[in-house]
Order: sequence, then C-alpha cells, then structure tokens
Amino acid sequence: METQLNQEVPQISLPANELLQALYFIWDAAERGQLQMFLIGDTAKQVIANEDLKGDKITVGVRRNEWNSGQGRIAQTFMEHELGTKAVELDSQVSYKFRGVPIIIKLYEENPCLTSFDVVYYGYETFNLPNPYKTFVEKYE
Repeated sequence: METQLNQEVPQISLPANELLQALYFIWDAAERGQLQMFLIGDTAKQVIANEDLKGDKITVGVRRNEWNSGQGRIAQTFMEHELGTKAVELDSQVSYKFRGVPIIIKLYEENPCLTSFDVVYYGYETFNLPNPYKTFVEKYE
C-alpha cells in the first residue's frame, strides 16, 4: 500500500479544559519561583485571540539564566513534587506532563524582547508576552 508524501498527519487536540489546567499549573509553578515565564507559540496566539486553547501541548518560555538560578530551582522542585517525576531536558527545552498534557518550557538567552513584558488577561489570570511580541516571533520562534 502506497502512502502519499504530502499527506497531512491529523493533529490531535486535547480538551480545552485540560490544556487550561496545565497552563494554570505552569503559571502557579512560575509564580512560586518568581520566574518571568512568558507565553509562546500556539499557546500565546490562542491567548492573545482570547480563544479556547486547542492543540496537544502548552508552550511557554523562560530566560535560561532564571531557569538555572534559585528561582528556577523553586519552580522545578514544586513541579517535580506535584507531578512525582523529573523533567525531560533536551537542548534548550524542558518538558513536563501535567495530567497527560505536555508542558514545553523553552529556554531563551537574553534578548531585547525579554527585558520587559506585555500582560494579557486570560481566564482567571494574567500572563506575560515578550515585548514587542511581533518582533520576538519574527526573530526567535
């Protein structure tokens, strides 16, 4: 049986409520560690549009120097304790699973878009976005 090379693989989408709970979990961990976590990728786009979350993961960013500091250690310890597992670290990304939802934390070196943040309201919380967001997307995503 032949397969078509350009055939799209269907994207799974987890329930919006499960994605939202995972987003709140990583927000809570970042707040406990006083990390300047910011939204990236599809998670950021959906929050900016004030849409229900969809997709197969939550994506956020953190400055590498914060992640490797005491701030990051507090967040990591909280997540590992709550989840009962350690993170998976590859290159510039750290992954956790919250109730079956992958949370991808991309680590960024210092750059001009991460010196201040824009705040967006979504659900019951506020979240950070790189500033200016459009420039960040063009240069770093």
